[in-house]
Amino acid sequence: MPRERLVMDMRDTVVYAVGDVHGCYDELRALEQKIQLDAAKFRGRKIIIMLGDYIDRGPQSRRVIEHLMAPPPKGFLRVCLAGNHEVAMLNYLDGYLSREPWPADGGRETRQSRSVAMAYCEPRSCRR
Repeated sequence: MPRERLVMDMRDTVVYAVGDVHGCYDELRALEQKIQLDAAKFRGRKIIIMLGDYIDRGPQSRRVIEHLMAPPPKGFLRVCLAGNHEVAMLNYLDGYLSREPWPADGGRETRQSRSVAMAYCEPRSCRR
């Protein structure tokens, strides 16, 4: 079954796209401040589209996820898409991916940062 598509009227809308945060919380916050300053000159709707890869590699994956789960900056709509790193983590947690590939591609850093998922979950394949 095809996924439902998000359809938006984009008239009078400014869009900012952000990708590959990879656990860099401080850099994400600094970028959001720059976006807010830039958007101040626009009227209408303001959207930040997060393109995925919020976790892995960087030291603060948990803070990034918690930040993105909180309300967006005032006056903005935030749309968060899953990247391949989030999909790999979910596949790992659901037991569809062995312990080897995901930690080798940055998952080790996510576990060390005690990401939201790792703080509360263990892979289903290990819950026997």
